[in-house]
Amino acid sequence: MEKLNRRSFLETAGIITGGVLLGNSLNLNAADGPGKNPMVKLSGHIWVYASKYPPNWDSTPVIEQAFSDFSY
Repeated sequence: MEKLNRRSFLETAGIITGGVLLGNSLNLNAADGPGKNPMVKLSGHIWVYASKYPPNWDSTPVIEQAFSDFSY
């Protein structure tokens, strides 16, 4: 087996690291076909709905609307 020198090691490590970072940034997935857009993750907080009901901050009356809005 050939001994790996420092230059070859750094080159190989750079290629592997670049491939991993590039793959993660492009969101490559085998299930995604050409022309398909990846889904964007959306986070939210129920506080927007609960802020209508001080002083208890209860969002129960509008919980269905909140889930509907988030699923849209």
